[in-house]
Amino acid sequence: LTPTFDILNTKEFSIVLDNSHTFITVSASCVSSKAVVAGTGTYNLNVGLNEIILSVIAQNGDLREYKINIIREG
Repeated sequence: LTPTFDILNTKEFSIVLDNSHTFITVSASCVSSKAVVAGTGTYNLNVGLNEIILSVIAQNGDLREYKINIIREG
């Protein structure tokens, strides 16, 4: 993924995969055990742009979303 993850500044990532990749498995964990992450799992990939949103909810209820742009070449 690019860019490299920076907890304070990075909220959007991109990756380009060749056409042989028909699915991707996304896993993530939180720095705090009191936070919750949603949006992980296995996703089928279409040719072109695929967007996956990961949501992290902090203990105090604050929400932060991270977007992964996955481009599957045709």
